[in-house]
This record gives sequence, structure tokens and C-alpha cells, in this order.
Amino acid sequence: MHYGTAPGPAGSSFDGAAARRLRDGLRLTPEDVAYGMRAAYGMETDARTVAAWEAGAATPDERQLAALAGALWCSVSDLLGRPATLREYRMARGVPRSDVALRIGMDPVSSIRA
Repeated sequence: MHYGTAPGPAGSSFDGAAARRLRDGLRLTPEDVAYGMRAAYGMETDARTVAAWEAGAATPDERQLAALAGALWCSVSDLLGRPATLREYRMARGVPRSDVALRIGMDPVSSIRA
């Protein structure tokens, strides 16, 4: 089992306390959330990972964040504080990286390297 991604990067706007409040509001356990992420999104996540995100010991990556939002019946922006980076603004708006690349006239594969 794993605890998600590395500890949150400096300036990360993921709000673990918001994730916890949303989970509690739905009367779900971390196990329920992890199950929902696995069943609906194919994310190999366990309850310890969910708890680590909520405690601020780790931060979900972009795919995990989208699955977590789905499991908690909320938007990605509900799980972010004030976005600190362009990436976080994009995620909060629910815009895929490939759409941004196409909008600016860049090949999506090249945009990943950039």
C-alpha cells in the first residue's frame, strides 16, 4: 500500500481539511472514499492514503485529485484553497491539459514536456 504522492509541494493549494469536511458531511469513512476511487475511477488508493491527504502528510496528484472529487461528490475547486499555480487554476476550472495545449496551438504531447 502507498500513501499517495510525495508530501505536498510548497505552495500546494490542496485543502486536506476541506476533503475531511466533505467526507464527514457525506458520512463516509476513508475506506469508503478509497473504495469509491478504486471502483469508479480505477485509482489504486487505500484508506491510509486518504487519511494522509486529509492530514496534509501527502498531496494527491492531478488524477487522484479528480477521482477524490468524484468520490466526494464535489468539484476539484472544492478541494483546493486559493490556486497558487497556473496548473492549479486549470485543475480548479476542470480544464484538461490537452485542451489548454490545443487552445494555444500547441501539440498536447509537446505541452507535457514544456
